[in-house]
Amino acid sequence: MVRRYHAALHTVGVVVAMTSLAAPPFLSPAVANGAPTGCPDVELVFARGTFEPAGLGRFGEALASSLRSRLPGRTVGSYAVEYPASLDFGRAADGVADATRYMHRGAPPLALGAPYVVKSLDLCAPGDPICQPGGFDRAAHSSYALNGMVDRAADFVARRVDPESRSAENPRGSTAVNPR
Repeated sequence: MVRRYHAALHTVGVVVAMTSLAAPPFLSPAVANGAPTGCPDVELVFARGTFEPAGLGRFGEALASSLRSRLPGRTVGSYAVEYPASLDFGRAADGVADATRYMHRGAPPLALGAPYVVKSLDLCAPGDPICQPGGFDRAAHSSYALNGMVDRAADFVARRVDPESRSAENPRGSTAVNPR
C-alpha cells in the first residue's frame, strides 16, 4: 500500500477542468460559469518529481508544453502541487498501517468495478522501481520524457478535452481519433 501511495505521487496526475462547455452561446464563459475573466480553458494540475524544486518539474513542464501544442485555440494553464518532494513518507506509512489493522472489523469489501478507467491513464516505464514491484532500473524512473509517455499522456488528455485535437496519432486534428 505504501508503494502504491508513493507511486501515486509520481504517476502523471492530470486534472482537466473545462470552464466553458455548458455556456449558452449568448453568454461569455466567465458569465455562464461564474469564473473570472482570464481563466484558462484547461487547467493541468501536476505534482513534481522527488527532489525537484518547487514548480511543475521537468516532466510537468514537458506535459504542459505538449498539451498546449495539441490544443491550439484553447488556453492551457498549469498548477504546481505544493508538497515536500522528498522520500520522507513515514507519517503516511504509519497511517496506512494503522488503518489496515482495523480493516477486517468493518463491512465486507464491495467490488464496484473500475469507474475511472476511461478517465485515467496509468503509465509506468518498464523497470521503474516506483510503480513496478520488483523494478530496479532507477534510470527508467527518469525516462518518461524520452520514452514517449509524456506525449501519450498529452494525447490522452487532449482527446478527452477535444476529440478532434491534434495528437501523435491524429496530427491534423481530424475526427479519425475515437476517444473511449
